[in-house]
Amino acid sequence: MMDRKELWQAPKSPMVYGLCLDDGVIRYVGMTQNAYSRFRAYRSPRFKGNDTLLAWLKDNADRVFFVCLHNGSDGLADAEKRWIKKLRGQCFNIVSGGIQSWRVNERKPWTAGRGVLPPSSWIISRFARAKDWDGYAEATAIRDEIVSEMSDAERCAYELAIAKEHRAMIEHRHQKWLEACADRIAACLEMEAA
Repeated sequence: MMDRKELWQAPKSPMVYGLCLDDGVIRYVGMTQNAYSRFRAYRSPRFKGNDTLLAWLKDNADRVFFVCLHNGSDGLADAEKRWIKKLRGQCFNIVSGGIQSWRVNERKPWTAGRGVLPPSSWIISRFARAKDWDGYAEATAIRDEIVSEMSDAERCAYELAIAKEHRAMIEHRHQKWLEACADRIAACLEMEAA
């Protein structure tokens, strides 16, 4: 039997994971670049996604565990496919008897990649570096509530506004982020305007 852990124990790293109850039977397989954030989203009342998963999480609230099936970002999508195929008879990753189409998550226009935070995340991370956990929790909750209903174009505009407002404070970070995202942000905003 694999080592089960509670959702709050998840690392902030990429993994393919299985969700299960006390019986250890994996009911859902997923992949993420940040397990801690994904599982935090699962516990949020604003979580949207697979309806079956949503209902199962709600019904089992404090009884859900995770097991790490694959660590690290190398081969993440392939590992997820293999595990779903292997566990297909017991998981609800299957829709109407067929397997969902596979796709690697596309990078969002405002994300620059590993180690380069968007402006809203960088501002929030300042609370963590200052060990102001109340400020961090409050700022994260406010940001998450604001962005949860935004379109991609609205999120791009939001991140640009924060970058502009705090440019002097985060100038080198702002420039690195903007260089990595400018083309995708521009394309997203143009598509929205069309």
